[in-house]
Amino acid sequence: MSIMFGIPQVVVLSRVKHPHIVKLIGVCPESCGLVYEYLPNGTLMDGLSKGLPWKDRIRILSEQRSALAHLHSSRPHAIIHADLKLTNILLDAGNVSRLGDFGTARVVQMKPLEEDTICRRTNPMGTMGYMDPVFFTTGELTAESDVYAFGVVILQVLTGLLDLNIVEQVQEAMKMDAVHGLLDASAGTWPEVQAERLMRLALRCCNLERNRRPAATSDADWRSLDILRTMATACPPRITPPTLLRD
Repeated sequence: MSIMFGIPQVVVLSRVKHPHIVKLIGVCPESCGLVYEYLPNGTLMDGLSKGLPWKDRIRILSEQRSALAHLHSSRPHAIIHADLKLTNILLDAGNVSRLGDFGTARVVQMKPLEEDTICRRTNPMGTMGYMDPVFFTTGELTAESDVYAFGVVILQVLTGLLDLNIVEQVQEAMKMDAVHGLLDASAGTWPEVQAERLMRLALRCCNLERNRRPAATSDADWRSLDILRTMATACPPRITPPTLLRD
């Protein structure tokens, strides 16, 4: 796959190597294009529309949390994707995910001897519905901006809803104790208790106070996702019993 040449993408992807980040194969200066690995199963949005099973959805979320943690822990500069969304998560033939489209990505200088990132001031960019409201109003881009977008992605993956106000919808369902009815039935039978815990974590990602959002690099914050991933791995595939033939 090739797309129009983008300097930020070349700079970022030349530095990044991770199994769940799209691979940059090469650059074609003559056509001003970048050549990426071919991922035949389209985007995560395509997968959701086809009723992707919950076990695959949880695995993909775990893969993408790993990709974000890798970007945010990069040294000496953290990498902020700045446009995480369903259509920028691509799937290979086995539905293994890759984070793509680094056209809006930015590198951010790390504070000396600290884990926190210094924000980078830039014009608001990204996709409405996924964009960190703090970034939109202040122009201050940080790793927490990616975490906000990832929270929206989690809610979409769990519910199958694509509305721009999905955060408000889930918050209202929480107040009415109607969370279970939001889980996307096309994904199969969810482990409801753990799925609700992950949904609550996603709402934390979307908190308007950045310091209350979980860090992508903190394993402790993502325990509910890890538990669901373990459950998905442990669940044996459903085997259809053979049909008995009568003489």
